[in-house]
Order: sequence, then structure tokens, then C-alpha cells
Amino acid sequence: MTRPEGQSGFVRPKPREPRSPVLLNALLRGGGQERIVRIRNVSSRGMLIETNEAPNVGVTVEVSVGRVSVLGRIVWRKDKQLGFHSRNTIDKDGLAKGHRAAKEARRSDPSPSPSPGTDRAAHYRLVSRATQFVAGIAFALGGCTVIAILLHEMLLKPVQALSTHLSP
Repeated sequence: MTRPEGQSGFVRPKPREPRSPVLLNALLRGGGQERIVRIRNVSSRGMLIETNEAPNVGVTVEVSVGRVSVLGRIVWRKDKQLGFHSRNTIDKDGLAKGHRAAKEARRSDPSPSPSPGTDRAAHYRLVSRATQFVAGIAFALGGCTVIAILLHEMLLKPVQALSTHLSP
């Protein structure tokens, strides 16, 4: 079988879609958690996202910028960056408008509150740490009490014997 001239038999990879560099704060929901993330670039069906706590690859997540939300899944993860892919087309202008609207809402509200999910997660982490600390202290005090009782029992007999021999 002969190949037409110029064809090697290798499938040429699909060219990568152009990315638009952005710097948007967003809320990422998925994997049972909510976290604040930063979007670094956007294409028609994907995003490069930075976060300190990245969900696992394959997890379905929702990325929200203001009132604009995009549903998709995590397709790769490396260090603090992850790749997000959506089945639907991502409205880049809508994300930018959502970011501006959220910024304006924060400016007009003198006492902005953090997103409920993020605040709740931080609260539960704090409660968990406090509970572990209290449990550790209680365990240490219990151990010290047992040691004190054993030492008292061990030293009581020799001290009583000495006191009986020394008494007139």
C-alpha cells in the first residue's frame, strides 16, 4: 500500500486552542469542598486554575466568578495548578463581567463577608484543631495521674517501714 506524498502515517495532534491570559478570583466547588482559587488563563472550553488545595483529577467541579458559573472537571493537576475542562463553551467576557460585578458589589458593601463555604471550612478546621489539642491535654493529664498513683503506691511501703523503725 502506498501513501500519498507528504503523509507519514502519524496522526497530527490537534493544535492547541489559544488561551486568554486573565487574573480572576473565583470560587471552586467540588469534591465536597469550596475554596477560593485564581484563574490564570481561559480558552473556549478550559481554564488554568491556581489553588493551594487542589481536588483530585477527574472530580467534577463548578467554577463561579460572581454570578457566572461553569461546570466541568479537573483533567490534570501539578503542584498548585490544575487544568479545568468544560463540555460547554466558556463565556470569557461573561467571566470578566462577573468578576467586575463581584468587585463592585464588594466595594458597595462596607462589611463584605467571606463566602459561606470557605468560612465554614476554616471554622471546622479550627474546631478540629482545638478538639485535638484538648484531647491531647486530657490524655497527658490522665497519664500523669496514673503515673502519680503508681509512684505513690510504690513509695508508700518503704516510707511506712522507715517511719515505723524511726518512731520511738
